[in-house]
Amino acid sequence: MPSWGVYPTLGVQIMPNAVYIIKRQRRGGRTGSPALCAKDHIPLPDGVVVADRLGDPLQLFDALKAWQTQGGPRRGRVFLQMPLGHYILRAVTLPKVRRRELGTLIATEQRLGNLVPLADAVLAYDLLDEAPDHVRAAVTAVERKTVAAYVDVFTALGYRVAGVRHPAYGYLRALQVAGAPLSDVTLLIVRSRSGEEAILYDRGKPEFIRTLSREPDDAAGGAIDVPFVERLERFTRTTLHEDGRAIERIWVCDETGTAEAFLAELRANFPEQAIERWPDRLKEAPLGDWLAFGALSAGRAGFSGAAGGRSPRTSVTA
Repeated sequence: MPSWGVYPTLGVQIMPNAVYIIKRQRRGGRTGSPALCAKDHIPLPDGVVVADRLGDPLQLFDALKAWQTQGGPRRGRVFLQMPLGHYILRAVTLPKVRRRELGTLIATEQRLGNLVPLADAVLAYDLLDEAPDHVRAAVTAVERKTVAAYVDVFTALGYRVAGVRHPAYGYLRALQVAGAPLSDVTLLIVRSRSGEEAILYDRGKPEFIRTLSREPDDAAGGAIDVPFVERLERFTRTTLHEDGRAIERIWVCDETGTAEAFLAELRANFPEQAIERWPDRLKEAPLGDWLAFGALSAGRAGFSGAAGGRSPRTSVTA
């Protein structure tokens, strides 16, 4: 069993099939990869966590309690990330206000029903662009009751949830380790046997996410295919960016049986974009470990009022 210590700080990534947990290293012992960290994962039965919500809180509690009984830490501080499908992200244009007033403006727009279709949401934002009369921001929202359900489970287990983070930043941490230049518009495609995700970054900040399900017996191709990428590329330069900036780099993490064929198709259809394969050195740890590892280092996309504890500057409460 890993050595957890008495009161560890933990990065936790919830996924539909498992919970991945990473311990923060002490000062001087941090690594650039989760492979050398104390870590573990707890398999989950089907239906406990589904794409957009926590399906069975009691079963999640039971699975984590059994893990604690077998040697997991009974206390600790937790930075929590839920599955990407639990979140909604919108890039919005808003009137120019003072930076310290932007959170209030975003909360007001949400109460007026102008941002995301959630009745009771907690929000976080990233500032993307500033112009003389307007700003662009990427606003992330999650249902308050969804966050509360996870926080209740971890609190009942004896943990203090210090922050709720966004998994796009966990992926970002892995890209940084891979040496990805993030000064341009970058698309990350994750294709797995359980589901597929597309995350668009603008200068290192997520501005668009899309999750798609995959049929278990779908071996011929995934939900994210070349036509999907073509539509997203066109949307990026014609709608998302007023200045016409297009996707310049595409990173692909593909765990399916069609990985080589998909990469070849991308390179044939997008000759102007740099197509990058997920490096082998990142495969020393599963994606869940990378996401949990990223939860410990993500300084943004926390959700005010969702977990208790200090909230980052980019959090607002609607």
